[in-house]
Amino acid sequence: MDKDNILAIVGLVLIVVLSILSARLLQRFFGKKKEKTSTDLIHQMVADAFIIAIEMVMIFVPNMAFIGVGPFSFTLLHLPVLLGAALFGARRGAIYGLVFGLGSWFKALTGANNAFDLVFQKIWVSVPPRLLFGVIAGLSFSLLRKLSKGKVNGVYLGLVAAAATCVHTVLVFADLILSTDWIWNWLTTSEAELAGGKIAIAGFLALGMAGEATLGAILTPTLYKTLTKAIPSLRKLDAEKTAAQPVIREEIEKENA
Repeated sequence: MDKDNILAIVGLVLIVVLSILSARLLQRFFGKKKEKTSTDLIHQMVADAFIIAIEMVMIFVPNMAFIGVGPFSFTLLHLPVLLGAALFGARRGAIYGLVFGLGSWFKALTGANNAFDLVFQKIWVSVPPRLLFGVIAGLSFSLLRKLSKGKVNGVYLGLVAAAATCVHTVLVFADLILSTDWIWNWLTTSEAELAGGKIAIAGFLALGMAGEATLGAILTPTLYKTLTKAIPSLRKLDAEKTAAQPVIREEIEKENA
């Protein structure tokens, strides 16, 4: 069995393990959720369909989810994952992150923008980092909500979104370095003439990461606040998750009456 097949199996096993660990973490740190009514389930299904539909549109519209800049591609597909994770937590974040990863894999297989995109044709490079990103983002937003004990501040939402975006970039490139021979060999070579190129590429990637993080920091709290104010079911969910004061609950009940 060659290395590619071994890594493919390892990647798929890693997806399953990460899913199980995310469920365990949720149960351990955030307790059991109250049983949902049929209406709650319908609302959740509609919200899931909405977030996933955004991801699918971005994936299939050229230069929307993945934007080629020189030899690299930067992504905007982390934005709906951040929004969904902020609204619904790590379990949903894992689902949206999985869609992100599978979309990246499919896009690399069918329409790579550059040579660098070809490495994402390996499922263990495309999927596990994005799945883990969704879980980490959801856990981070849930922890922020738990610590705030009230209305979540948009600035903190933005900071968590930016940090989660940076974690996503680190996860992707850590996966690339560990699983792609030529990248590992290029990074570990001691040839002096390559030092300047390494620094230039590192700076370019850091700039791209900063851009992705800035977009996440701006759009995530903006969309979060807009949606929770505009949609009563999301506003109710937000009040419950942030342990809102009875006054907020009464206002919601009056609006829904």
